[in-house]
Amino acid sequence: MISTKKIEFVHGFLEELDQALRVLNPKKGLTFYQKNWLAFCLVGIWVTNSLCWSRFSRYSLGTYTAAASCWMFRRSGIFWEALLLASTNAIIKKYSITGGDLVIDDTDNPRSKSTSRISQVYKIYDKKTGGYFMGQTIVFLVLVTDKVTIPVGFKFYQPDPKKTAWTKNDNKLKKVGTPKSKRPPVPTLDPAFPNKIKIAIHLIEKFKKNFPTLKIRAIIADAAYSSAYFFEEIKRIYPETQVITQLKSSQSVFFENKMVPVCTVFEGKSQKCSVSIRGLEKKNIEIAFNTLKVKAHGKKRLVIALKYEGEENYRYLVVSKKLWKATDVVSIYSLRWLVEVFIQDWKGYDGWGQLAMQRDVEGSFSGVIMSLLANHCLLFHPKQVYRIENKLPLCTVGSLRESLKNESILSCFYEILISDSPMDKFLSMQKEFENHFKERDSKKHFSGREMPKVKRTRSYKKRTENLEPAYA
Repeated sequence: MISTKKIEFVHGFLEELDQALRVLNPKKGLTFYQKNWLAFCLVGIWVTNSLCWSRFSRYSLGTYTAAASCWMFRRSGIFWEALLLASTNAIIKKYSITGGDLVIDDTDNPRSKSTSRISQVYKIYDKKTGGYFMGQTIVFLVLVTDKVTIPVGFKFYQPDPKKTAWTKNDNKLKKVGTPKSKRPPVPTLDPAFPNKIKIAIHLIEKFKKNFPTLKIRAIIADAAYSSAYFFEEIKRIYPETQVITQLKSSQSVFFENKMVPVCTVFEGKSQKCSVSIRGLEKKNIEIAFNTLKVKAHGKKRLVIALKYEGEENYRYLVVSKKLWKATDVVSIYSLRWLVEVFIQDWKGYDGWGQLAMQRDVEGSFSGVIMSLLANHCLLFHPKQVYRIENKLPLCTVGSLRESLKNESILSCFYEILISDSPMDKFLSMQKEFENHFKERDSKKHFSGREMPKVKRTRSYKKRTENLEPAYA
């Protein structure tokens, strides 16, 4: 059941969100009705694990109809563009956050093969199966601090359709042996379709503009963002900040007067040591490092070869500044795993990754904002506040969601018990349940339908009447 009566911290979060919005724009605060509807939606996400107005309507026994929620979502004038920024400001203010590390990663979300109204859907390679699926890709920017880990920015990624078509055609021409001079040239880049690196730089630049006083120690990303352009742009935005990414084992470096793959440089040169990983127990690793000229970067970088105990292959980290100890770089780079945890939690518990049926660009953008607000709101839960203030480990998103589902159900029982006539209230609620949770016809079973029949033609029967069955 979706009920916000006994979940008071949600209303407290929305009050602080309203204040933060009014600081950004005094005319763009939340109205009384907008706050109530947002509270309803946040609890709806936790109860149904989806962002579906029809489910919200059923599980709330018609508190808001699907049409009313859709109208509020698209027409009520909520300042969606600033909600995530205001929510981040509220968290930073509440917990007196002064700095941290920024982590970048992207994730794919499968969609229907025949979708036509959901925006920015394209054909994505599936690493697990080797095939393809239709889906959306989102690049996330996550702030990791000594107290909380929170998403602070996102943007949808979609490859340029012209470039995709050109690549497909160019590969076909290569296979038939067409020389490069006779193949069509690469189309000019369309600024409407920036690549993931440009999206990441845009998110970081926007974060710096919105939070100029926060001290960012390091910016961490995987091998997809390891380019000279990325390093130089980050240096422009955050001159004193360390940048740590990963190199592919096949990337070329200049070593002993020749260009070789980075995987051949550190063979047999590693040493064993132990490093603290994400503030937990120390882990045994094999590590080697050297200052090498990276061909793709066009300059010398500190390159670190790293292998955890039990692993067979090394991974290679590249660092923008050479002032840090190699073991410190490894320890900080391990924070990249936290963005993976966030994405897993967001997909599993914040509704949008499970079921989100909002259409067009506006629907996708605002839907992600709504799901991220559900993620932020949990940091205002009394149990989380107590743990943060007392420097204790925080509750998992899954366990809090289960707790909130129970609270929502218990609030219904409470409503029955405190009524003047509990039995009448129960019977009334039972009738409401019957009205909103009606049985639907199944298409899996043939009861009520006619099974297809097969008849042999007379000519076939005549031709085969004297033949023995093949399996006799």
